Amino acid sequence: MIESSPLKHLASVRIVNGVGEAAEFDNPEWPRYVRTTDIASPRLLRTDTFKSLPPEIASRAPLEDGDIVMTAAGATIGKSLLYSSPKPACYAGYLVRFRPKHGVDSRFIAYWMESQHYWDQISTGKVVSTIENFSAGKYQNLRCPSPPPSAQRAIADYLDTETARIDALIEKKQRMTEVFESRTESVISTVLDPLINHWGETPLKYVSEIRFSNVDKKSHDGQSVVKLCNYTDVYYNRRITGDLDFMTATATVEQIRRFSLCAGDVLFTKDSETADDIAVPALVIADLPGVVLGYHLAMLRPTAVNGDFLYWVLRSRRCRDAFSLAASGVTRVGLRQDSVGRVPIPSASLNDQVKVVEQLENTTRVLDEVSSTLESQIALLRERRQALITTAVTGELKVPGVAA
Repeated sequence: MIESSPLKHLASVRIVNGVGEAAEFDNPEWPRYVRTTDIASPRLLRTDTFKSLPPEIASRAPLEDGDIVMTAAGATIGKSLLYSSPKPACYAGYLVRFRPKHGVDSRFIAYWMESQHYWDQISTGKVVSTIENFSAGKYQNLRCPSPPPSAQRAIADYLDTETARIDALIEKKQRMTEVFESRTESVISTVLDPLINHWGETPLKYVSEIRFSNVDKKSHDGQSVVKLCNYTDVYYNRRITGDLDFMTATATVEQIRRFSLCAGDVLFTKDSETADDIAVPALVIADLPGVVLGYHLAMLRPTAVNGDFLYWVLRSRRCRDAFSLAASGVTRVGLRQDSVGRVPIPSASLNDQVKVVEQLENTTRVLDEVSSTLESQIALLRERRQALITTAVTGELKVPGVAA
């Protein structure tokens, strides 16, 4: 097992937060202003979210090639980026910066920040109030493996090669998933468009109750113990059943009354880092007493529409695009309850809705099964990737070129 050191002992300068400036400029001649929402992956910045700051402001929180930034607040605490560019940049106030001292390989540290060893410490140390946070001081005291420089380079070189192979497989399966999702959307459109032409559309607020959850993950004294249906439960499952591994939390009597899950409820993601992840739906197929909806999620409780039909409508590209247009935000994209209520959905008699549900379930079953299989394979590849990184950076895996 490799010995560890506080992260601050591996840094050349203090680990500190960036500048809290509004993202108002996009001058390509100025230093890029890196925010949490710009981070596409631990090694990649998004190309469609470029913002910049005047050099005199950017100089207060500069980023250099080899620096690493980590998210210190919000729903993505711990998310990191290895900045690999000679171009000048700076970073935002919700991020903190690690700059390696001489002899420390920033690639090794960046890989450690993808490991379970790192994420376990983040999970233990984060503070949850109205917004989750993880201070620069907490980052400074994280325990990081610290092998000799030659071993760091060898481990980073090894992981560069091995993770590239896994990433290529993941990318291939993601492309296949997108193909099948596109085919499913085409089928849904083919079925729903004639309904719209015949019956027209109606705002969502006229056919369902819209409830935005305020139930967080914390357990509070004096509240009742519940099972919490979280963001990932909805995002990764098209059907919500009692077999899912819900986390334990607490809720008030009023929260339990408003947000307990009932058969026919349609749940969806109400905020995320990108508009693409807004309004991802899941259908509750049976009453689930004791299970309540968690924060970052919303519930549609049908009043004048079939819940199964409503679920299929939310999976349509037409509806997804309407939600994306309604979404707003800077550091995080979100939906407002009033904007959700105005989203138009197809009108149809209840008899026609039942027929549509039956038709869509029959025609998309195979497509959904293939997509689900691909998503499971991607999840397993990601688990394998993280396990490989964890065992390599902690010394559990013998890496070529590293002395035992």
